[in-house]
Amino acid sequence: MILSLMLLACETEYMPEGILVGNPGEVTLDTAPSDGVRWRRGRLPLEALLLEDCMGGPPVTVASEGTLDLLGGGSVELPEGSWCALTVIPSGPLIWEAEADEGWSLRLELELESLSVTSKWAFITDDASFLMVVGATDALEVDALAPEEGVSEVLVDSAHPAYDDVLFALTDEATLYDVTGAAGEPTAEDIVATDDCGSCDDTGDTASCEPCGEPPTSESRSCGGCRADYSLEEAAFLPFSLLLLLGWRRRRNM
Repeated sequence: MILSLMLLACETEYMPEGILVGNPGEVTLDTAPSDGVRWRRGRLPLEALLLEDCMGGPPVTVASEGTLDLLGGGSVELPEGSWCALTVIPSGPLIWEAEADEGWSLRLELELESLSVTSKWAFITDDASFLMVVGATDALEVDALAPEEGVSEVLVDSAHPAYDDVLFALTDEATLYDVTGAAGEPTAEDIVATDDCGSCDDTGDTASCEPCGEPPTSESRSCGGCRADYSLEEAAFLPFSLLLLLGWRRRRNM
């Protein structure tokens, strides 16, 4: 009975649906810079943007349809809550247009199933601003895409021989930053989720896995949810400790 009460008490701090009391936040998409190229336009046709809570419940659809700017030109409102994953599902190819320092133009049309970031610790969206950066800095090898002499524009789509390399460079990594009230470029300290968070739980390779984001605070929750080190044994030990404490206090009062 006490064990059940303890588990219920934990759930009062975190609702599986991820909904807490507060004001909505927002997320903006941007593309990591690459040396030798200047991004001019970028867009992602959206099928759905999803948030997942830390208890493994069904994802919450934040937005569906429309178009997302891939260069920080707009934001999507996020419901208030505590979450461990954010996923963007495109409805068509992601398109970038850029200008190389050498004077030729570049157009990329890349297809992928989804962009997703996760964290072992919950990120709270109440009154918060997030930036999801697609790709890694300088991952795109622009010189390898340079056209032949006399050609001024390069199109990289599924028919281009470098398509797989470009797709990997621009979409293999994704990073979510908390930029609430921040000025200037985000830093590693602002990271709250990445594309490979929790991978050690899947592969068993704990030697190369680092926790993502910050540990839960009193404002989020102190047990359950994304805490990878919380177990049923801990929950069972808590009521046992409580019984010992009550017995000790009862003996003192006798």
